[in-house]
Amino acid sequence: MIIHFFRERIKERINYSEVIDFFSDLPNCIITSDNDQVDIELSEPSFDFKYHFYITKRTRVKSMFKLSPEYVNTNILIEIPVLLSKFLVRKMLKVAYELSKRFDLYVYHEKISDITEFKMLDLLAYIDKETSDYMISNKVDTVMSPYDVLYDKETDEVGDELATESGTTAPVDKINEDKFCPRCAEIVKNK
Repeated sequence: MIIHFFRERIKERINYSEVIDFFSDLPNCIITSDNDQVDIELSEPSFDFKYHFYITKRTRVKSMFKLSPEYVNTNILIEIPVLLSKFLVRKMLKVAYELSKRFDLYVYHEKISDITEFKMLDLLAYIDKETSDYMISNKVDTVMSPYDVLYDKETDEVGDELATESGTTAPVDKINEDKFCPRCAEIVKNK
């Protein structure tokens, strides 16, 4: 899903230098550019996950002429992968919300009829529906879970620590669960 950002036409033009500064102040941000776009890559190292905002030279909105003329396209957009856990989607949308709030932006994506205010619950519902439809039509039964990544990372870390202490590697089910974060410990118990 692609979410496009718009601004009211009556407001002064957006200052892209300030937008770049907004992103560069975020942790784990890499900004690159070429002749067509600025690529703002944000990462969540704990989950080994990267996502992108773009500032493009030309609009990527397919139905621009159908949208309200009260708004102007800023050519800022975010791409949200279809098969992604709600946790990571919320992290992405939180940054999108902060961007919208700071620069008085509105949002649009192809599942809604016109440009609207940023409403987190509505966007989560649209994304959830799109994910569900995709999973049904493509016979996919799982979504990337950040807890799987955390589980793997913590299992490796704790396993390495136990191997160092005892000189052997411990099977996952024998690892001391109190060395996990509470959520990961629950995952271990349920596996």
